[in-house]
Amino acid sequence: MKRFLTLFLFAVFGLAGNYDILAGEEWLSGVYITGVNCPNCAKTDPIVFKKTLNLNPRLIIFEYEMHDHGDENRPVAIEYFQAYFPKEAPGIPCLIFDKEDKGVGRINVTDLAEMVADDKDMVSPFPASDGSSINFDDLDLNDLTGHIQIWHRNRILFPGKECDSDLLKDVLTSRDIEVKLRSVEHEKTEPFDVRISRDHISFDNAVKIGDSVILWRGTSSQKNMVEKMDKVRDEDKAAAVPVIAGTPPSIYAILLLLVIFFLFYMIDRRNMIKAGTLPPMTETQKNIMVVGLAFVFLAGFFILASSISPSAIEDMGYHLPLPIFTLMVALVDGFNPCNMFVLTFLMALIVSASHSRLRIYIVGYSFVLVVYIIYFLFMSAWLNIFKYIGFIDPLRITIAVIALIAGLINCKELLFFKKGLSLTTGEKGRSFLDKKTRKIKGVIKNGSIPVLIVSSITLGFFASLIELPCTAGFPIVYTTVLSGLEISESSFTHYFWIALYNLFYIIPLAVIIFVFGYTFRGKAISEAAVRRIKFIGGFIMIILGIILLVNPAMIGIGM
Repeated sequence: MKRFLTLFLFAVFGLAGNYDILAGEEWLSGVYITGVNCPNCAKTDPIVFKKTLNLNPRLIIFEYEMHDHGDENRPVAIEYFQAYFPKEAPGIPCLIFDKEDKGVGRINVTDLAEMVADDKDMVSPFPASDGSSINFDDLDLNDLTGHIQIWHRNRILFPGKECDSDLLKDVLTSRDIEVKLRSVEHEKTEPFDVRISRDHISFDNAVKIGDSVILWRGTSSQKNMVEKMDKVRDEDKAAAVPVIAGTPPSIYAILLLLVIFFLFYMIDRRNMIKAGTLPPMTETQKNIMVVGLAFVFLAGFFILASSISPSAIEDMGYHLPLPIFTLMVALVDGFNPCNMFVLTFLMALIVSASHSRLRIYIVGYSFVLVVYIIYFLFMSAWLNIFKYIGFIDPLRITIAVIALIAGLINCKELLFFKKGLSLTTGEKGRSFLDKKTRKIKGVIKNGSIPVLIVSSITLGFFASLIELPCTAGFPIVYTTVLSGLEISESSFTHYFWIALYNLFYIIPLAVIIFVFGYTFRGKAISEAAVRRIKFIGGFIMIILGIILLVNPAMIGIGM
């Protein structure tokens, strides 16, 4: 009996003493690529670092941060994207366990992190940047490139350049880190906060082992933190989030009364004009009235935009607004006065030079094709810029300010056309186009079809370049929004939306060409029409600027 009891106690304490060695064979190692100023990472970082790590004791996260350490980590991140997402768009946040369990984007990373938090039996070797896998016990931390931070439970390790890899892994994964450190040469140091996206994590203890640093929190703080996260999540699920919060009802009542007053005023004025007691409004009076009404609308929209709950927008459907947003912005952008001027001027010249409907359509639709290609390339460039550097707050604010300035400049054209700062194609640009257009007049009359196509494409190219300053605002704002939306892991999807935007964009141009070819008449756009078109475009630009500035979550950014 004594012999049996001795063997039993030896087995129990022996297994407890070798806990680290046994557990080391069953780790769940993952690579997390994030950025401290990334709005989508601001949603996933707390889930990964504050919740999932504490709910799954097997989990070890190798973090590559792309904002503060972008120069060091960008080459490593590119290798990971090429190895694990060869046919998909790179982006952050990104979480990788193996070639099956991986995800890019807020939604995919959140789902994967939630799965890992619930599956305590899930195991995985360390996913290397070349696509191979290495057992955590066999991993040499000195072989890892870039600036890496290794998280486990309530601890984080900053490995030095020439570190004792096995020792650091033992300390990081030890059952009781303070007991483990009794047998390790180390130096106590001041703990510090570790940045995560738009937040930080505090630590209670810190030691240096060589040039490596390990920080950890106490058990009580870890427990309280997990309980707090679970409580917040349960409250979010149980409570109904109001769509509009924080705005006094009296504000909306005042705006509603102003609108009602305006409607009654217009009805009364119309009756007085019919009765002959009041003269009709002049063009200037109409424009002033439109500006006043637009001001009231913008004031109401500003209040509404600043008080809409992002959670409610997300519950309504993260992807739902994109098709409507694409159609709305592209069509308004398509009624660009610069495009209209160039196209109608070109069509009028063609009609005067040729009465062939075929030649009219060849020149016109060649022009539209070039405009489509130039704008597609232009928007793709902006998309890649935003996807590469991330949709950070300074960039969002800059784009919002650009949209507001461009919108205000276009809106002032209604009352002060071409006075002061203007985004209308200047006389120099028009004279340049005039020269280029008249040079192909002879080609239109007598040239062959191939020569006519080449000439039209050349003219369309120069026209598109001249028009970019006049219409750049809408493509920049749209690609900014598109880059902030996690719509798919495939880069093809983003380019599909850009292609669809450009298709909607050229619809007004294509209709004008059809009308010209069908009627054989060139009709120039009047100055009054140009003013109204620019005002409408500027008005919508201001709305987009307000959304980006006060509540980008309304269009899916940073939700």
